[in-house]
Amino acid sequence: MIKKLATEEVEHLWFKEKVPIIISVGRLEKEKGYEYLLQAFALIRKEMECRLVIIGEGREKERLVSLVEELEIQSSVVFLPFQKNPWKYVAKSTVFVLSSLREGLPLVLIEAMACGVPVVATDVGGVKEVVKNQETGIIVPPQNVLALAEAIKTLLLSEETRKRFIINSYSYVLKNFNLNLMIKQYENLIQYSHFNII
Repeated sequence: MIKKLATEEVEHLWFKEKVPIIISVGRLEKEKGYEYLLQAFALIRKEMECRLVIIGEGREKERLVSLVEELEIQSSVVFLPFQKNPWKYVAKSTVFVLSSLREGLPLVLIEAMACGVPVVATDVGGVKEVVKNQETGIIVPPQNVLALAEAIKTLLLSEETRKRFIINSYSYVLKNFNLNLMIKQYENLIQYSHFNII
């Protein structure tokens, strides 16, 4: 079902162009580590053309927008609100990033892998249950801007590595996880967000 949802069209112009897109999906809260992702992106942006899309809402948005301005990357970063179907955005991106400082079992990583997108994730919580380092994705230490930037850049620059991770991770997800259950859990999360529970 995720694969079907992932094929839906995206209206945002960035996804119709050929510039690489880095994407992240989650609540805009301190524990999600978005400040480190933005700093890492700023380093990458100095070396190559790419864009960053962050899908989510939360208390940190104003501070993160200010950081984007401070880093002078406004033209290459966009914040989108929670989407009923985030997978169509994820599937059309080049790299998915989880920059969290803490996590449980990160369902969003599993979903990104099911969409056929290579992942970079911080070594927190249950990430290692989902990502096999250098086999299905790249794991980096949390709060390490340089390591995060290098991992993302590795995937942006190597189509061969991206393809290898996509093949390995998709097989791993199909074998080990119930994707339909994850879709239901995400839909519940979106529903709860309207009542300010998350």
